Amino acid sequence: MASTATLSRILNLAAGSDLSAKQYKAVILSADGAVDVAGANASIVGFVQNLPAAGKSAEIASAAGGATAIAGGTITAGDLLKTDSAGDVVTASSGDNYCAMALSNAVDNDQFSVLVIQPTSTATNVQALTASGAVSSGIQSVELAHNTVVIAATIADFANHKGLFVAKDTSASGTASHTLTLASGTFDGTNNIATFNAPDEALAVYVDVSGNGFILANVGSVGLST
Repeated sequence: MASTATLSRILNLAAGSDLSAKQYKAVILSADGAVDVAGANASIVGFVQNLPAAGKSAEIASAAGGATAIAGGTITAGDLLKTDSAGDVVTASSGDNYCAMALSNAVDNDQFSVLVIQPTSTATNVQALTASGAVSSGIQSVELAHNTVVIAATIADFANHKGLFVAKDTSASGTASHTLTLASGTFDGTNNIATFNAPDEALAVYVDVSGNGFILANVGSVGLST
């Protein structure tokens, strides 16, 4: 079952143009301090949740909170997302700026739930593992991908991944029980092992400076244990 992230809102920014027909679009912060609809692969401030006219207050769903967004194509729960030229979201590829994680499946023009992520380049912050091994310090997202062989991934100190951290099973098929184990720190104050046993299962965690995690979203049925 997909989780819904808690709310995080910015309420003191004005619409730089008429956004009354742009509800749930991704928006950027312009040089004049107002928000406007984002273009392709943009670094966004969040997603507009109301229908503000030009100059009126925009309700922006911001990083580490839940939002409603509009799909610009077929999306699978757990996908990392980027903006398209219309301010909708599509699945991100290596080298893109991702701005959200899908909390449910969607097709073109669907309104669906996402977890808003501070825009980050997938080229430098995502590590893909196809065999057991360590996650490099500073990585903010790890992908576990093998259809049949179990991947045992490890993190030496979760404090080295502070901020928003995402782990996802990107295997094409199979039910191999891939694990991510924290040698120091926890995902939720107690558990330090996450088990992914189906494609597209994903875990989004806010990690504090001490390596203590708070789970923002559990997509699918990622298992947690010690």
